[in-house]
Formats: sequence, structure tokens, C-alpha cells
Amino acid sequence: MKPCLKQVKWGCSDVSERNRCIVAGVRQRVLVLLAGLLFCLTLTNAFASTVEPESAMRIRSNALNAPAEDSPWESVALPDNRRAALVRVEQDAWWYRVDFDVEIASPDTKAWAAYFPYLRDGGRVFLNGHLIEQITESSATLRVKWERPHLVTLPGDLLREGRNQLMVRTHPWLDVSFPRLSFGPAVELRRVHEWRSFLVLTLPQVTIVCCLLVAVFTLLIWAKRPTEPIYGFFGLTVLFWGLRTLTFVIEVVPLEYWLFWRSVYHTTTGGFVALLAVFCARFADLNLPRWLWKSLFTYWLICPVAMLIFGAAADLWMLRIWIGGFIPVALAAAGMIFLAAWRQRSSTSYALLFALIVAVLTGVHDYLLIVGRLGMIFPLWGGQRMFLMHHGANLMLMVMGGILAQRFVHVLWALETVNNSLETRIAQREAQLEAQYQRAHALERERATVEERRRIMQDMHDGLGSELFQALSRTERGALTQIEQADVLRSCIDEMRLALEALGATDGSFMDALADFRFRWDRHLQAVAIGSTWRFPGDAAAIRFPPPTTLQILRIVQEALTNVLKHAQADEIRVTVEILDGELRISVEDYGHGMDLEAPERGRGMGNMRRRAELLGAQLTVQSAPGRTCVELCAPLTHNDG
Repeated sequence: MKPCLKQVKWGCSDVSERNRCIVAGVRQRVLVLLAGLLFCLTLTNAFASTVEPESAMRIRSNALNAPAEDSPWESVALPDNRRAALVRVEQDAWWYRVDFDVEIASPDTKAWAAYFPYLRDGGRVFLNGHLIEQITESSATLRVKWERPHLVTLPGDLLREGRNQLMVRTHPWLDVSFPRLSFGPAVELRRVHEWRSFLVLTLPQVTIVCCLLVAVFTLLIWAKRPTEPIYGFFGLTVLFWGLRTLTFVIEVVPLEYWLFWRSVYHTTTGGFVALLAVFCARFADLNLPRWLWKSLFTYWLICPVAMLIFGAAADLWMLRIWIGGFIPVALAAAGMIFLAAWRQRSSTSYALLFALIVAVLTGVHDYLLIVGRLGMIFPLWGGQRMFLMHHGANLMLMVMGGILAQRFVHVLWALETVNNSLETRIAQREAQLEAQYQRAHALERERATVEERRRIMQDMHDGLGSELFQALSRTERGALTQIEQADVLRSCIDEMRLALEALGATDGSFMDALADFRFRWDRHLQAVAIGSTWRFPGDAAAIRFPPPTTLQILRIVQEALTNVLKHAQADEIRVTVEILDGELRISVEDYGHGMDLEAPERGRGMGNMRRRAELLGAQLTVQSAPGRTCVELCAPLTHNDG
């Protein structure tokens, strides 16, 4: 989804109060800006004790020593700033001679200094014919572009009462620029020097560090959230501006890197303006045609291509003409923000509009300064050659960053609200699911109870009920003797007890039911003088079966024991319970006269045992020989009667 910033609000919730906040904020920013400009304008006249000559003598000469006074010197007003031709030619060195008076020689004059607001190309400084300072200048191996001011201490032993002469040799390689100098006590001039150094050197250093950190942070956000391109545009804008500001910090560059360094400067300047326009279009929620953006970025690529093809010869063209082409782009960006402010009527759009207007004005100011037109309009200020765009752009980037930070905070608030709402809904849903689970569990228990009752009734009907019915029928016909009736009743009681033992086992424990079963059968076997041995495995407690399964297994074991009592005439029985290969193995072994497995079966006992084993998915094996018979049941431990 395309990000839209127009919903981000700064300020008060009430409309009238919000408007008052906006007006107060704009008024405060205007007053701060005007105060700063007035302070800068008064820097050159800040101290009454300084001397500022308004003119100087100059001569073109490549000599390393000062030309004689009878040489063809010409008078020139200070500052002396002249543009180089667009078709660049090699410049000769220029000598400037500035005369200033020291009325009374005193100890204070021993701490005098000469203040250069700028000396972009460096040079050699002479006082009364003596070399006192050598500021690094361009050479065959270096290119310099000093942005910082220079404070040159005037040796007290060279100053003299009355007329003094300061001579400067400078070798410009682009524009001829020589400032209006100030002479006076070093203590007073140092304040002006430090303030200008702060503006043109320290602040750019802070800007570079902040821009690089913010760019890395914002681009990382964009990398994690590629669906939010507004962070990418802002991150690249800040990165370009940080790289562009390096020109105020890196003032001495080896000649072999100079072309690359100028290409970086021009490219980042144009890229900054282009990306700024994209950000403004996104902020204003404008869908501009794609050909317009393609044209803009094509124009931006002209610089690196031209620098690559024409080399240093393209530098002045880029500086004077190509950079000027971005002024309409910046004005268009301001127009987009004005439209957004007109539509949104929010403090966010007003703040961005104000910051952008400041940035555009300072950018136009710097462009007029570069092309030499500012001095014609404002001679005093233009002579200071103070670039302001990096301050205006810093203000604009701070506002842009504030907008994105506010947007980020709003997103976090929205996420927090959604999370809180989601947690509440999840808790409610969990409560509903828990209630549904309890109802389903109760229904399942009820269903299991009903099913268990059905099974018990079915077992009683098939087992106990069937046997009682048969006994009743035979009794009515007089086919049963008293002894046979007692056997039938005893068998019914055993069947009932077997069902109770299997169905009454706790937690499906097979061994609990088998223990009750053994206790009952031990009494039967002792009554007929048959010894019994029961063997159980050490981990027998882990055997678990559903009650119906336990009942069927015990019925098989009971049938095997009953057969021993009726037919085997054995004097010993051995019952073994084992767990082998994931199966429960129960063997009933007697030592009687054995049985003939080939003979026809006289009763239904073996058939019932095999049928029950098939229902369990178990295997029933019968082995017999004279003196020994073994019935073995193998049932899977994973059996579930479902």
C-alpha cells in the first residue's frame, strides 16, 4: 500500500488551539532566523577597535617576492570577487597590497592580527616586506578550497607606528576572490574567527556525523520494510546531503582525486534536490506522471556523465548552469508542499512548508553567490561569501525526520492499540474455547458413559443373560439336575464377577483387574487341590487397556482355566504374563493328560476363545502333548477398541 503522510498530525486536537500553536511556531522560527541573519550581518562591524580597509592595490604576477612599488599596481575595491570564464584557462598569481595605519605603538599592538573571512585558494602573507604566514595553496599536486576563515597573527616587532603594509600572494585556479580584511587586537578578532569557524566548519562536521547515522538507521528500516519507500527516499536524501557537506570539511585534496571529489559533490547536490522532490510528492500524495520522474533523474545523470567525458573542464558548467537547473525543481517541490498545506491544514504540512521555503531561499542565495550576482544585490553581505544552504537544508531535514519519527510513533501507538485489543479478543476467545471445550468434554464423558453402559448391557446380555436363559429353558424342561443347576449358577456368578473386575479397574489398569481375577481363581483352584503359579513382568503396571478389552482378555484366560478344571485332570497350573516386542503374552499351562487337537471339539469353549481373540486383533495358540497343554494369547499393547 502506498504510504501517505498526510494523516500525521502535530499540534493540538482543538482546531483553534492548533492554529494558534502553528502561528506561534512559525513566528518563533522567523524571529530566530532574522536574529541569526542580523548577527551574521553585524559580524564584520562587531568591534569598534578594528580597522577594515575598503580598497587595496593589486597586480598580476607570478613572482614569489613582492613586486616593486613602481610596478603597474591598480586600485581595487574590497572585496574583490570576479567570476572565471566558463571555458576555464590557467590563471596567473595575483598580488594584493593593503595599507593600514597603527596610530600609536603600544603593548596592545603586539597582539594584533589580520582576519581573513575567507581565502579560498590560500596564499603567502607578508607584513612590511617580511613573510609571516604561508597558507596552503593549490599546486601541481594539490587542490585547495578553503571554507574556513584565517586568522594571521601580526608580529609585534614588525608592526610600526603609522602606515603598515600587508601583501598577499594568491594563485586562484577558478574564481578570483579576495576578502575585505580586518586588522585589530587578536582577542577581538578571534571571537569573529571562532564564530565563523563554527558556522562553516564545526556545524558541517556535526551535520555529516548526524546524516550518516540517520541515513544508516533509516535505510535499515527501509530494508526491513520495503513496502515503506518513504523511509528509503528520506534515507538516501540524508545520505546524499551528508556526502555533499563533506566539501566543507575536506578542503585539501590530492590532484589525482580532485575530479572524483568534484563529481561526488555535484552528483550528491543534484541527487539531494531530486530526492527531496520525490519526498515532497509522496507527502502531498500526488501521482505525478512517470515521464516527469524519468526526466528528472535523467537530468541528474548528466553531471556524472559529463564529468566522466569532459573531465575538469565540465566543473564550471556543472557549477554555474547544471546546478541552476535544479532551482525550478526545488520551487516545484515547494509548490507541492504548499498544495499539501492548503489541503491538509495541519501543523505538519505548515512546518515542512516553512522549512522548505527556508531551504529554497538559502539555496538560491548560495547559487547567486557562486555566479557572482549576490554581491551586486547585497554588496556588504555578498562580500562575506557565507554559504547558507547547508543550514537551511539542515532545518528541512530535521523537519522531515520529525515527520517520519512522528509517523513511526503513530504506527507504534496504533500497533499498541491493536495489540491490546487483540489480547483482549484473544482472552475472550480463549474463554469461549475453554467453555466450549468443557461442554464438549462433558458431552464426551456422557457419551462414553452411555457407551460403557451399552457395552456392559451387551456383555451381560451376550454372556450372563444368554447362560441364564439357557439354564432356565433346560430347568423348565427338567433337563438339569440340582448339581448342574448349581454349576450353572456358579458359572453365572463367575461371569458377573469377571465383568465387575474388568470394568471396575481404575485408570484402565490391566494388572488391577488381573489381580482381582487371580485372587478369585486361586480359591477355586485350591478347592480342587490344584497348585497355581502366577508370573508377572517387572513393568506390568504400565499395561493399560480399555475396560472392554480387559474383559475380553480375562474371558479368554477364564475359559482356558475352566477347560483345565473340566477336562485336564491336572494337579498344577502355571499362568505367565510377559511383554515381548510390543505385545502382551499370556500363557496358561497345565500338566494334565493333554488333549487331542485333531479330535472334534465337544464344546464351544475353544471356539469362543478364538472368536474373542479375533475381535481383539490378537493371536491364540494352543499346544498340547501327553502331560502338558499350553494356551497362549498374544495381544498388541497399542490395541484400542475405539
